[in-house]
Amino acid sequence: KLCLTTYTRTAALEYPDLVVLGCTPGFIKTGMTEGSSATGTPEEGAEVIAKLVLTDDPAVAASGKFYNAQLEQLAWDDERYAPKT
Repeated sequence: KLCLTTYTRTAALEYPDLVVLGCTPGFIKTGMTEGSSATGTPEEGAEVIAKLVLTDDPAVAASGKFYNAQLEQLAWDDERYAPKT
């Protein structure tokens, strides 16, 4: 997830005319997670993507952010922890 977060920030900086967001859908039940404690359905996992695409909340749509399924900005993507440039 660290690589995805870093790539999200980098792409947001390289393409300032685009809104670049990253997200995690949570632990989703798929063939790959069979036998694990995954509880989310693929449909539930897709909801975070749809919410991000359709949001009209400017705070959520700020480019370079990384969100969980509840549209909470993840701690490792918190600006307080971003490298100073």
